[in-house]
Amino acid sequence: MKNLGFKTKSIIVSLLAVCAAALIFWRVADPSRTGFVSQAAVPKIAFEKFTLDNGLTVIIHEDHRSPGTAINLWYHAGTRNERPNSHGIAHLSEHLMFTGTPRITEDVAKVLKGMGVKNATASTDSDRTRLMMDVPEANFDGALRLVAELMAGTVEALTESKVNTARRQIQQEVAGNNNSPYIFAEDLLRSRIYPPGHPYSRHPLRSIEGINSISLADVKEWFRTSYCPANAVLVVAGDLKPQTVRQQVEQYFGGMQPGQALSREQSSVPRAAPIKPETITGKIPRQRLYMVWNVPGYAEPDIDRLDLIRHYLTLKIQERAPREKPEPEVDISLNSHELCGEFQIRLTASTSEQLELLQREVERQIKEVMLQGPAPAELEEIKTELLSSLSSDLEQVGGFGGKAGLLAISEVFAGDPDHYRKAYQRMLETTPADVKAVSSRWLAASPYVLQVKNQ
Repeated sequence: MKNLGFKTKSIIVSLLAVCAAALIFWRVADPSRTGFVSQAAVPKIAFEKFTLDNGLTVIIHEDHRSPGTAINLWYHAGTRNERPNSHGIAHLSEHLMFTGTPRITEDVAKVLKGMGVKNATASTDSDRTRLMMDVPEANFDGALRLVAELMAGTVEALTESKVNTARRQIQQEVAGNNNSPYIFAEDLLRSRIYPPGHPYSRHPLRSIEGINSISLADVKEWFRTSYCPANAVLVVAGDLKPQTVRQQVEQYFGGMQPGQALSREQSSVPRAAPIKPETITGKIPRQRLYMVWNVPGYAEPDIDRLDLIRHYLTLKIQERAPREKPEPEVDISLNSHELCGEFQIRLTASTSEQLELLQREVERQIKEVMLQGPAPAELEEIKTELLSSLSSDLEQVGGFGGKAGLLAISEVFAGDPDHYRKAYQRMLETTPADVKAVSSRWLAASPYVLQVKNQ
């Protein structure tokens, strides 16, 4: 479900997942037990939360089953905070996060590797920028001290040369994708489903039209205003003693200047005037069609029920899809940003005729779910699958999808580390009538349709 908040995981119904669910969540074994899964309790991640005097929010999770510790540092800033003349600065600044400090003059990635750190990475998106790593117990203190130094000292070591190098790297990344009609289509989608000037109307990584005009001073200002304690959440999870970690955090982070949390504007879900279906052409291996609806943001209750609908529609459409080789592909994603999001259906087939048949089946299934909703037993099966997936995620503290990231995104986007559990509980309590109501509320409107055809 809300696996780090980016609802793009494909549905794979596996025997292993079903067996795991049977052991953990009292899986529905027959229609007479329908509703039993809805009474299951969502696993809770125990945590301690506190805020330093400088505004840094800290969350600690103790898990002695883990062989190490995960460190996640999330800044509540992304491309939506860029000024109109500086598109690309969030991506540029993210590239500079591991470039050193006044004390660390060698490659930071090399230093971390020497500590035995795994999965050390930085990334940015529309609403956040994060730094994450998995650390062996023996080197936790040194890694936490280094993260604090990166937070406080990276800006002081920035140079024109570093900025220019990062700028070239990003331009090369973007140029490498420019010839793909599929990539062009994904960028076009954002500019169509969001009105001009909306913070999500541009792709967070490929919209860099202002990058050449961004100066060293601009980047330093971004670091000081966006990557400051008052605008950050630090999550530490794993084999640790909370009281010791608290002392370490206060020692390494407590003396930093607070900065100021960025203002959080509210945004309603766009309801733009209907756009006629569009077609683009290019050299592609297979035809593709996108159908996109605007939906609520990450913390809104309907988003959790829409995730159930996403799974349900995927299974129903895949059951009815043609079986020719190569088989048509159905990918339904729910991209839940902080302010609002997109419910997207992507269909891929070998011919326009196959694509048209698949689109008609999609439209039929959406109408059916709005009129009838899923059968209770089908809904329980999907809930079981999602709970099994959550159980798998909770087996790890770090990496992509582990407990540290789940706590971080829940705090950053919902103001509550426990939000993930409340969202899953809401999903468990969803009835077929709820599914009908939510699908009618958000999917009854005509979607934006874009087809990518072969030249």
